[in-house]
Amino acid sequence: MTENSYKVKDPSILSNKYLLACVIAKRARQLSEKKGRVNLEEGEAYFDPVQHAIREIEDGKIVVEVPKGGQAPDPEGDEKNVPGVEEGS
Repeated sequence: MTENSYKVKDPSILSNKYLLACVIAKRARQLSEKKGRVNLEEGEAYFDPVQHAIREIEDGKIVVEVPKGGQAPDPEGDEKNVPGVEEGS
């Protein structure tokens, strides 16, 4: 993390290192897939998608929405109709 990390619009992702790493990785992959179509900033010798993704998060260009409650919704019906599993077993 750099000292500019406080600029992130949703500071709660900074407390969750796993979430932050996933967001950086996903954005870096998006950027690397469009390699060659991204303009280098002044002074950059080459394009580093990970550093660019971190910079975008610091600048507040990336917005992360985390569901309230902290738990994923229960999948309905997953226990029913499972092939090879009999009811009541």
